[in-house]
Amino acid sequence: MHLKVIREKQPDLLYNQRGKFVSIKFKRKDGQTRLLNGRLGVHKGRKLGWNWHHSYDTPSIGIYDVQIGEYRVVNLRESMVIKASGHTFQVVRQYDKG
Repeated sequence: MHLKVIREKQPDLLYNQRGKFVSIKFKRKDGQTRLLNGRLGVHKGRKLGWNWHHSYDTPSIGIYDVQIGEYRVVNLRESMVIKASGHTFQVVRQYDKG
Protein backbone atom coordinates (compact mmCIF):
# COMPACT_ATOMS: atom_id res chain seq x y z
CA MET A 1 0.00 0.00 0.00
CA HIS A 2 1.32 3.40 -0.97
CA LEU A 3 0.88 6.40 1.26
CA LYS A 4 0.04 9.58 -0.60
CA VAL A 5 1.88 12.88 -0.37
CA ILE A 6 0.65 16.02 -2.04
CA ARG A 7 3.16 17.56 -4.43
CA GLU A 8 3.54 20.76 -2.40
CA LYS A 9 4.52 18.77 0.75
CA GLN A 10 7.44 16.93 -0.88
CA PRO A 11 10.06 19.44 0.30
CA ASP A 12 8.94 18.96 3.92
CA LEU A 13 9.05 15.18 3.58
CA LEU A 14 12.50 15.19 2.00
CA TYR A 15 13.97 17.86 4.28
CA ASN A 16 13.28 15.55 7.24
CA GLN A 17 15.36 12.82 5.55
CA ARG A 18 18.69 14.65 5.76
CA GLY A 19 21.53 12.17 6.13
CA LYS A 20 19.30 9.24 5.20
CA PHE A 21 18.95 7.18 2.05
CA VAL A 22 15.91 7.71 -0.17
CA SER A 23 14.72 6.59 -3.58
CA ILE A 24 12.95 8.94 -5.98
CA LYS A 25 11.24 7.85 -9.17
CA PHE A 26 10.90 10.79 -11.54
CA LYS A 27 10.64 11.79 -15.18
CA ARG A 28 13.87 13.13 -16.67
CA LYS A 29 14.06 16.11 -19.02
CA ASP A 30 14.25 13.76 -22.01
CA GLY A 31 11.00 12.04 -20.94
CA GLN A 32 12.52 8.81 -19.61
CA THR A 33 11.61 7.53 -16.15
CA ARG A 34 14.48 7.11 -13.70
CA LEU A 35 14.82 5.67 -10.22
CA LEU A 36 17.50 7.51 -8.25
CA ASN A 37 18.86 5.96 -5.05
CA GLY A 38 20.69 8.54 -3.06
CA ARG A 39 21.38 10.26 0.19
CA LEU A 40 20.17 13.67 1.24
CA GLY A 41 22.23 16.15 3.19
CA VAL A 42 25.60 14.88 1.93
CA HIS A 43 28.02 17.68 1.21
CA LYS A 44 31.47 16.11 1.18
CA GLY A 45 33.63 17.96 -1.32
CA ARG A 46 30.98 20.65 -1.88
CA LYS A 47 31.73 24.23 -1.02
CA LEU A 48 28.06 25.18 -0.70
CA GLY A 49 27.19 22.50 1.85
CA TRP A 50 23.54 21.49 1.89
CA ASN A 51 22.31 21.84 -1.65
CA TRP A 52 18.60 22.57 -1.37
CA HIS A 53 16.75 24.51 -4.02
CA HIS A 54 13.13 25.43 -3.73
CA SER A 55 11.19 28.14 -5.42
CA TYR A 56 7.64 28.25 -6.66
CA ASP A 57 8.71 28.04 -10.31
CA THR A 58 11.33 25.29 -10.04
CA PRO A 59 11.08 23.18 -6.88
CA SER A 60 14.11 20.89 -6.86
CA ILE A 61 16.43 19.12 -4.47
CA GLY A 62 20.11 18.24 -4.58
CA ILE A 63 20.83 14.59 -3.83
CA TYR A 64 23.97 12.46 -3.83
CA ASP A 65 23.45 9.58 -6.27
CA VAL A 66 25.14 6.57 -4.67
CA GLN A 67 25.00 4.47 -7.86
CA ILE A 68 27.27 6.79 -9.85
CA GLY A 69 28.90 8.71 -7.00
CA GLU A 70 27.87 12.19 -8.15
CA TYR A 71 25.42 14.89 -7.13
CA ARG A 72 22.15 15.27 -9.02
CA VAL A 73 19.35 17.82 -8.90
CA VAL A 74 15.82 16.40 -9.13
CA ASN A 75 12.89 18.53 -10.26
CA LEU A 76 10.18 17.78 -7.69
CA ARG A 77 7.43 18.64 -10.18
CA GLU A 78 8.39 15.51 -12.12
CA SER A 79 8.60 13.07 -9.19
CA MET A 80 6.15 10.16 -9.05
CA VAL A 81 7.19 7.95 -6.12
CA ILE A 82 9.38 8.57 -3.06
CA LYS A 83 10.66 5.80 -0.78
CA ALA A 84 11.84 7.11 2.59
CA SER A 85 11.85 5.96 6.23
CA GLY A 86 10.59 2.54 5.26
CA HIS A 87 7.49 3.91 3.52
CA THR A 88 6.53 4.34 -0.12
CA PHE A 89 4.85 7.65 -0.96
CA GLN A 90 2.90 8.17 -4.17
CA VAL A 91 3.11 11.81 -5.23
CA VAL A 92 -0.32 13.25 -6.08
CA ARG A 93 -1.51 16.66 -7.21
CA GLN A 94 -4.19 16.79 -4.52
CA TYR A 95 -5.79 14.42 -2.05
CA ASP A 96 -8.86 12.47 -3.10
CA LYS A 97 -12.06 13.61 -1.44
CA GLY A 98 -13.75 10.67 0.15
